[in-house]
Amino acid sequence: MTLKIFFSIFLLIPLIFVNKLYFRYQKYYYNISFILIFICFNFYLRTNYLQYLLDGEEFLYIPIALILMIIIYISTIKIKKITFDNVLIFFILTSFFLNFNSINNKIKFWSAFFGYFSIFIIGIIYKNIEEYDYKKIIDLFPYVAIYNGALGILQFITNKKLLIGMFNDDIYYQQGGEYVKRVVGIAGTNNAAGNLGAILFAVVCFCYIDRRNKKNFIAVIFTLIFSILTLTRIGYLAMGLELIIYFIFTKWDSFNKIAKKTSIIILGGIFFGIVLIIFGDQIRFILFEQRGSTANSRIEQFTFIFNNIIKYNIFWTGIGPGQYRDYAYYYFGYTDLDIHSQYINLLVENGWVICFIFLIFNIYICRIAIKKCDDALQRSFIIALFVGNLVCMNFNPNQYYIVNNWIYYLLMYCFVYKKK
Repeated sequence: MTLKIFFSIFLLIPLIFVNKLYFRYQKYYYNISFILIFICFNFYLRTNYLQYLLDGEEFLYIPIALILMIIIYISTIKIKKITFDNVLIFFILTSFFLNFNSINNKIKFWSAFFGYFSIFIIGIIYKNIEEYDYKKIIDLFPYVAIYNGALGILQFITNKKLLIGMFNDDIYYQQGGEYVKRVVGIAGTNNAAGNLGAILFAVVCFCYIDRRNKKNFIAVIFTLIFSILTLTRIGYLAMGLELIIYFIFTKWDSFNKIAKKTSIIILGGIFFGIVLIIFGDQIRFILFEQRGSTANSRIEQFTFIFNNIIKYNIFWTGIGPGQYRDYAYYYFGYTDLDIHSQYINLLVENGWVICFIFLIFNIYICRIAIKKCDDALQRSFIIALFVGNLVCMNFNPNQYYIVNNWIYYLLMYCFVYKKK
């Protein structure tokens, strides 16, 4: 493990000197492009730390992108005013170690910690970028969407994940005895891919509405194809809500715009109706019969949690970060999946106070981002991004979808610290 970590840091350490020498007179936002490249590769460093858990033996993996973020943070750090969002995320990180000695599943603990620690680092990196042009950062995300969409299509064709460390793993998902192909993109798992599709859809729609060029159009098409191939229903709902938000919150200040939007709604409704008439039975079979209905399992999980754990939680602490599955099994003999809601997960594992702090944190940075917007389209994007992520994160175990959290907060913080 020591040799692997040393070798990885040795390969990344030149970025510190690149930042100090080459970017000394340039804009530090080039660092965001480095981060996105490493996110696209989705490469993890496997340590020698091994635990025998409910699903068998598991190793601790450290995301290389996180190591890169830390190096960029160290190389660009400046003394800045501590802001409210820094304080809130610091409280969340501190809460992880309140009952560290009682943590059984260290693998899940560190996986969850890496996710929230990444949010803190991303915020600091943006804070240290001076007077950046937000468009130069936002314009990077259509390339991410195109790469992710192309990877998803290749995964569907080859039936393989094609990711480093899991290249030959298949993409078949079993539910109720049926095997269904569900692509995973750079996210690594199918539900995470559906959430990622919704997040990318918000930004590529914004880019295309703002600048109707080939790159942005291709990004929209690839993201739509990718999202369809994930078969993630909550992702479809989030994308639908994002489209509605763009229609409602963008400008209606002229007859031409009103007529254009009305015609799009009518034509879209007709197209959607025709698709349902022709392919409705096939869509219903794939999404609800072959894919399987998981609504009952969600209700069963949430009912068990509220009846057996949440109402007995101490106000300021929970059962421990990453400990739900082990806790449910060893104390109740209940075998379950990870909690399919990030907020409920925080409520169970970190307690009421931390759950409330995380809610305030997200509302706060969204509010600041909206205040930094220059027009209705930018505000529509921030609202669509926030709502789409909020929907997805509360119907899937988003607390462990680190790629999605990286993309979401890289986008949100881009507006939080941009010059108005």
